[in-house]
Amino acid sequence: MDFKRIYSSSKTYIALLFVAFVIILFTASMAYYQIMRMQNLGEKVAHTLQVNNAISELSTHSTLAESEEFRAQIQNTSENNTVFADYVEEGETILKTLQDLTQDNPSQQIRLAPMTELMDTLHNELKLLAEHPNEAISELNESEKTKKSDINFTLYRIRNIRNQMLAEERLSIKKTREEYNANKYLAPFTSLLLAFFALLVFVLAFLKIYRNKLRIRQSENFLRSVLATTDNIINYYEPIYDKQKDIIDFEIIFANECNRDYLGLDPNEIMGKPVSEVFPFLMINGEFQKLVQCLQAKEKISLDREIYAKGEKLWFKSFLTPLAEGIMVTARNSTAEEKAKKEQLLLNQRLEEQNLKLLDNRAFLNNIFRSISHVVMNFESVRDKSGKIVDFKILFINDKISPITGDLPEEITNKNISEIFPTVFESEIFGYLTGVVETGVPTSYEVPYSAIDGNEKWFSATANKLGDGITLTTREVTEEKEKTNQLVQLNTQLETQNSIFIDAENVANIGSYIWYLDNGEASISDNFYRILGYEPNAFKITFDSYRRFVHPDDIGIYDRLGEETIEYGKSKVSGYRIVTKQGDIKHIELNGRALIRHGRKASVGVIVDVTEEKQNSDRVIELNQELSIQNSILTDAERIAKIGSFVWYVGTDEIELSDNFYRMLGYEPKGFEASLEQFAEFVHPDDLQMYEQSIERVHEPVDRRGTPLPNYLQRRRNQTFKSKRPVHL
Repeated sequence: MDFKRIYSSSKTYIALLFVAFVIILFTASMAYYQIMRMQNLGEKVAHTLQVNNAISELSTHSTLAESEEFRAQIQNTSENNTVFADYVEEGETILKTLQDLTQDNPSQQIRLAPMTELMDTLHNELKLLAEHPNEAISELNESEKTKKSDINFTLYRIRNIRNQMLAEERLSIKKTREEYNANKYLAPFTSLLLAFFALLVFVLAFLKIYRNKLRIRQSENFLRSVLATTDNIINYYEPIYDKQKDIIDFEIIFANECNRDYLGLDPNEIMGKPVSEVFPFLMINGEFQKLVQCLQAKEKISLDREIYAKGEKLWFKSFLTPLAEGIMVTARNSTAEEKAKKEQLLLNQRLEEQNLKLLDNRAFLNNIFRSISHVVMNFESVRDKSGKIVDFKILFINDKISPITGDLPEEITNKNISEIFPTVFESEIFGYLTGVVETGVPTSYEVPYSAIDGNEKWFSATANKLGDGITLTTREVTEEKEKTNQLVQLNTQLETQNSIFIDAENVANIGSYIWYLDNGEASISDNFYRILGYEPNAFKITFDSYRRFVHPDDIGIYDRLGEETIEYGKSKVSGYRIVTKQGDIKHIELNGRALIRHGRKASVGVIVDVTEEKQNSDRVIELNQELSIQNSILTDAERIAKIGSFVWYVGTDEIELSDNFYRMLGYEPKGFEASLEQFAEFVHPDDLQMYEQSIERVHEPVDRRGTPLPNYLQRRRNQTFKSKRPVHL
């Protein structure tokens, strides 16, 4: 038996619900019966108590008649009328109350029947006593005593009836108590049973409702996932009625995200708006009547619509489905299908046109085969009885084969390659061709071939499977082979040059770098690492990681280098200081340029460690400063001592005079261009010969080596000197 089907069947739940309803109804009926029964018992006990109270009042009323004090009161003329009247009225009231309380008890009614007469008798007898107010009871005559005896007898009878009634009421209370004790557990038991079944039904109903809630939640999640992943527009509309209950519009209750994807409409904004406002074209093209028809007739309707959205033409196939109190509209984007139909029509037209041109194309194809430089061949497999390929038959070959082999295409067509190209079987080429046919995987290879001109040429061939054969395309690659060999040689030379460049960097103490400007990545040469105090490739270089090597005082210079290079491709910064791993401070100079490398902007260049040159330059500056100071001191000393100094460049007429020497000649410093000839004008004529002899003596050691005399002395030997201003030195 399929318990799962029974468990999940709605009929099973209906039957269980009916059984539970019957049990609860029976239990509730029993509980109601017991409650009513207990209520009746309570009312019966209360009624019995009321009867007992009334009987007790009757007993008190009759007992009061036996009291001598009461009899004395009714004999008192001032009070007898009121006391006796009240007593009679009280007795009648008690008697009437007893009659009302026992009207549903026949036995008690029977006992009460003579009670009225006895009460009247008692009242009459008491009335007789009241008629003799001035006589004491002890002084009454025999007749009065007889009346008193009658009163006592009447009271005895009343007491007797009262006792019988009390006895019956006590018996009734006893029976009621016994019945209560016998049935008092039934009421709580039935109530407990009712509560248990109610709790059971509640638990089962709660479990069923909770399970249904989970299923509904799962269904909602599934529906949401479907609505979120579907490619269709799904909207739900509810009708808007006028006063005559006619549908005048529809309100958009739900809209999924595809409205935004296809139509550019925000679902949250269009929900709650009328269809006529969001889709006004529905009110014009007759689709609104289709919506009304779908809702009223409760039938599904399909529509094909063409709209413009997001600046393009779209086609949608819509399905209208009545759902609850509204309509669910599912619109599938059929733009691709419509475009495909149009493209199919265009394709058919093109095919017809191509079929008309097919014959021309064949001729055109033949012309192509004649015009291209490739050799195109089509081979068909030749198999033995076991199905093994043993040869290939040439089905087609273009005329480009003639310059290579000297054969005409029509002469070798329909012949086997073993007859035309026997060398194929002497190499691995035949294995390549059979492998293409058996596996269907194209292959390429290169092969040398001795042409008819006697030269060896290289050919590149590509084989593709076609039916039970292959199509072979061959082209000459002799020149490419030669260029490839040249490229290999160039690569070898480049490797040699790189090795020399690395050695040159080590010798010249320089380094090179490539810095990519887009993300700051960089690579540096091995010697650049050594300049920084590290082994080559010890860490990854970037613009920021290299920044920690820059001297703290030159950080601004380095940052300006980076900013200017990124913005302009170059920088005016030519050098800065670095701090190596060992803590040494080095001066480097750099020279770089911008270029595009692998599609990225980069800066490439070299750096030179000029620390030693910088130190030497600083020493020269210090020496120049010291020399300048010494020159200043010498100038002051010459002026004080009234002396001068000169420098003569032997072998020439050029001399240099100190500032004070000019002053001694009567000129300002640098007042004339100094030379041997110019200075001779200041020499006294008597001392001029001695001046020239001193010059010759100084020049003599140089002259022995073949150095000519200064121009001034050569001219002096050929002319007479005339002094303009005699000066004694």
